[in-house]
Amino acid sequence: MRYQRPTALTTATVICVFNSLGNLAILPAPIPRLLIYASGVAALAGLVGAFGLWRLKRWGALLSAAVLVLTTLLAAPGIAFAPILAFRLVAVVTVLLDIAGLVLILNSSSRPAYLPGPPAAPATESAVRTR
Repeated sequence: MRYQRPTALTTATVICVFNSLGNLAILPAPIPRLLIYASGVAALAGLVGAFGLWRLKRWGALLSAAVLVLTTLLAAPGIAFAPILAFRLVAVVTVLLDIAGLVLILNSSSRPAYLPGPPAAPATESAVRTR
């Protein structure tokens, strides 16, 4: 491992996993078919992104951030237009957790963990042993 995993990224990974499991849990709910398909795709992509984020890969951070943004945009209308109070509460919690996950992923203290490391320095003449 290149870096020690920051606590912010560990927390963001947990939020991404719960977000993906939540997306899978709402699949049988009585919501529009487009949201069901989008939630299924977001759930699978979110699990892949959470794995990449856990492994401190840049693609994992980008994929996780994209899934959190997509899930936020899909859940936001539910705050105002959900037919049942329970769905409204789920939408509020989803939006708040997604925003918290985005802040943790994009936080300046956690970015160096998944960015590419510094390039290797070229060998100098003094480092080469001559006989």
